Amino acid sequence: MAAAAIAVISGLATSAPASAITLPVDATVYLSGGGASPVGRCAPDLTIDNFNVTQTHSNYGSFVFNMSECITPPPPTTTYGGQFSFEFSNGTMVGTSYSIISSTSVPGVFNLDGEYAVTGGTGDCIGATGLLVSRGQLDRRLFPPDATAMLTLVGSVNVVPEPATYGLLLAGIGVVACAARRGSPAMGLDSAAA
Repeated sequence: MAAAAIAVISGLATSAPASAITLPVDATVYLSGGGASPVGRCAPDLTIDNFNVTQTHSNYGSFVFNMSECITPPPPTTTYGGQFSFEFSNGTMVGTSYSIISSTSVPGVFNLDGEYAVTGGTGDCIGATGLLVSRGQLDRRLFPPDATAMLTLVGSVNVVPEPATYGLLLAGIGVVACAARRGSPAMGLDSAAA
């Protein structure tokens, strides 16, 4: 009987509309090198690619950062057509980005201000949407061959838990309720022990 109740509860949970959970995001990415190509997806403008960047940190742990943006050199300028992914161990967030590259008082060093619009995801980040504001600096004093950048991304992302998550939650509540109703000694509800 309990198994039938659990099956009914699970069925209801998987058909119920899911509600979004808002997650605050605070992340840092350190970029070094990266390629700029005039024959990439942004041709004839330059395509800046930074793939498999692992020098990252966030309030959800480390992640792999992948980013590709289009740019019309030289700085100061604005990037466009950006695509990114944050690959966490339990899911990936993807989206679009741009950065405004502005001059500083130090030659070869530029401010980076931009936005990363989260438009989807996989795993625990399924259905992710939100906006992350980025701020950082680009150092081109050793370019070529290397340029470095440090980015801080702050914002919030809405994710929609998979329906099975609600099903498991309700099934667990159902098992606890059935055990409590029966006065199961395993649950510590034995009145003789009291």
